[in-house]
Amino acid sequence: MDEEHFPKSLCHICSKPVGLNDGAIYCGDYATYIVKLSRRFNNQEELLRSDYAEFVRGVTGQYFKQFPELQPNSIKKLFLNVLAHDICIPDEFRNTCPHHTVFDKVGTYENAERWTAHLRGKNWLNPEGWNIILDDLSDKFKGIHIPV
Repeated sequence: MDEEHFPKSLCHICSKPVGLNDGAIYCGDYATYIVKLSRRFNNQEELLRSDYAEFVRGVTGQYFKQFPELQPNSIKKLFLNVLAHDICIPDEFRNTCPHHTVFDKVGTYENAERWTAHLRGKNWLNPEGWNIILDDLSDKFKGIHIPV
């Protein structure tokens, strides 16, 4: 697949293009991580002025996109999918992130279809979020989706 067009979406954190070899799809419990992160600061305003601000804003935007009826119970039960540069995910989260998918695993229609079939049985998967990720990766993946 032509690197110029894959992934088609910009990084969910910094909004800059992501190349095949400088990013991945990170799937994890970002909500708990952000709560723990916020405890390092005196208040949310301080957190949003810190080096973590871009990360927190990007992840928050993805929560609203992937969980349209944002409910605390659904956030704890299902993981968020974020397409991002490796460097846009803080080391302490990236190093403990339970699931990440390198672009090679989904770089072609066949690979994306195979990986999606693999993910279907996972109880932590947010199907709506994965479908959004597929749309963000390539227009060629329109036929691959997990029923919501």
